[in-house]
Amino acid sequence: MRALITGSRGFVGRWLRRHLRSLGDEVVELPEGLDIRDRAAVLSWWEREGQDLEACYHLAAQASVARSFEDPEATWEVNALGTVHVVEALARFSPQATLLYVSTSEVYGAPRPEELPVHEDAPLRPRSPYASSKVAAEAAALEGYFGRGLRVVVARPFNHLGPGQGPDFVVPSVLRRVREALADGSGTIVVGNLDARRDFADVREVVAAYRALVERGRAGGIYNVSTGRSYAIREVLELILEALPRRLEVVVDPSLLRPADIPELVGDPSRLAADTGVRLGRPLRSTLEELISVEVVPTSTPSGGGDD
Repeated sequence: MRALITGSRGFVGRWLRRHLRSLGDEVVELPEGLDIRDRAAVLSWWEREGQDLEACYHLAAQASVARSFEDPEATWEVNALGTVHVVEALARFSPQATLLYVSTSEVYGAPRPEELPVHEDAPLRPRSPYASSKVAAEAAALEGYFGRGLRVVVARPFNHLGPGQGPDFVVPSVLRRVREALADGSGTIVVGNLDARRDFADVREVVAAYRALVERGRAGGIYNVSTGRSYAIREVLELILEALPRRLEVVVDPSLLRPADIPELVGDPSRLAADTGVRLGRPLRSTLEELISVEVVPTSTPSGGGDD
């Protein structure tokens, strides 16, 4: 399968690239520096290089909630307008290709307790410019299905983690503090609010689900990519501490992490399982222990971490 990955140089994009190539797919990438907000540049590239695509995994996005508040206009331009350009390019030059639009669980906002685990038909209650821009991008992608006859599938991934994830996310942030505490001998890590509950999956299972959705997802369908189980950040921290070579003292400073404005966000994965047979099931403890061995207390010569 000849497949384009937009956002191929990001955390998830790199793992998806590896996965597709392991299956024998030909992976195509946009040129470094091509701005997805530039309609003419996107269409020009697609006309030259994209006419025989069989799939397009659209991951390119401004994915930071915090940055979306700082610059909502750029967030909307990249996430929503960029998706409009991708849909137009597919419709004009490779209408035979399947578009997998990668959205986010943030579109659900703060589901009510009785709505959990949240189903794909739940109301959308975006709480940030990032989330609202992704709602708009979903609409742009699905317009390609309803209005242009493209085969479009929408994925709503929940929290995922793995080697190479950026420091802006909660688990890498905690691991950085652990690494610093072990290195300086302080024996203390300072953390923020630990009560929020999230649905964590290993990024390698997430990208495998994306490939399955391209093959077997229902056209026009929306799918949670989730485990169906939530962990409090406190539980995640406890799993990390249990795997360390020595104990650390935890000091809570609520100002450090984003307040738990969404107490719990966990997704119902039954539609994904029913339509594709995929179930995300790698134990969180296993992924965390791998991250600790690679990024906190390496057992071999340090490589500098990351996946660049």
